[in-house]
Amino acid sequence: MRYTDQDRNALVTLTDALHEISVLEARLQTLPEREKVEKLKQKLSKDGDNSARQQTSAQEQRTDVMRLRREVDNLRERERRDRRQLGLETDTQRRKELRCELSALLRRLEDFEERLQRAERTATIFDEPLPGVDNSEHQTQIIEAEEALERAECALQEEIDAAQARAEQARAVMTPSVLEVFERGVDEHGVGAARLRGGMCQGCRMGLDPQVLRDLRQAPRDELQHCPECNVILLFDDEDLAT
Repeated sequence: MRYTDQDRNALVTLTDALHEISVLEARLQTLPEREKVEKLKQKLSKDGDNSARQQTSAQEQRTDVMRLRREVDNLRERERRDRRQLGLETDTQRRKELRCELSALLRRLEDFEERLQRAERTATIFDEPLPGVDNSEHQTQIIEAEEALERAECALQEEIDAAQARAEQARAVMTPSVLEVFERGVDEHGVGAARLRGGMCQGCRMGLDPQVLRDLRQAPRDELQHCPECNVILLFDDEDLAT
């Protein structure tokens, strides 16, 4: 198939533009700004989980403290009641029994008071905020990171849009039959044309043997050439055909 110098220049522009778009779109998905946003959100989520667990534990400790306080209050009330009863009792045997019961009650009261003190200390610890956790500051960091990501995305998108505009301009000036061959290569191989560098097709990365390079040197300049391995259009200059 014959093609003009304008077709060749358009093929070079279109091939370079599509390659640039592919690279830019890949960069768009792997921006370091995007990774930073994701890490900050993961950290916030983790801190939120830790905070939720701490709040649950704190509530459990407060419930335990309230239960122990009620138990201590009940035991103290029983102590006061038993002491009054002991003071009123005149029977020797009964007074002896009451003193034994009061002694057992006091031991139990002492045990519950110690448990209450431990529970109150633990509850105080759980009520303290987690060290190093400041969600408001973290939210600010996420907002700033998202703004940086948006700026980076916009900058890349502008480059993509510019490359797409160059690609469309190249398509517009290309001979329809040449463009059809190019687009068929894109559909079948992912690329419509590829440069020849160092005797190697940059489309399939296969090296061409010396005879093929000699045939390309001798072929008419206005004849469309294809890679014998992947069949895409080959783009080359004289120095690319050196053996």
